[in-house]
Amino acid sequence: MVPFPPFEDRMARLEATRRTLPSLWRGERVNDETLGLSGASLGPIGIDRPRLVVGGSSARAMAIGARYCDGWNLSTPDPTEFKAGRGRLKAVCVQVGKEPPIPAEAQLWVRDLWQDARSHLRSYEDGGCGGRHPRPG
Repeated sequence: MVPFPPFEDRMARLEATRRTLPSLWRGERVNDETLGLSGASLGPIGIDRPRLVVGGSSARAMAIGARYCDGWNLSTPDPTEFKAGRGRLKAVCVQVGKEPPIPAEAQLWVRDLWQDARSHLRSYEDGGCGGRHPRPG
């Protein structure tokens, strides 16, 4: 059985990964003690940097997102919880000097939607959610 690392270890790995990926995508050699990398390289892969989004409600996850990512995602069936999280994200972005704040997105599951899905989704948009969702046809 592979042990599940403690929260701080997971966050340290997330931050180290986000720091090192751009160098790897550029074909550079990377050394990173947190990730156990020594002279790692993907070679000349010639790709554009993809959009990166971090998910989570902890201050640490939000700070990593604000520093290194293009967006933040929260999985919650409660639009009020999303709006509160977005407020915390804005404060974290100000703390790390990222203004305007990174876009906020919500991850919704069909099982979480109320009978009036359109109103439910609109309540997220009203709370500042910029994520995508399918439009009923």
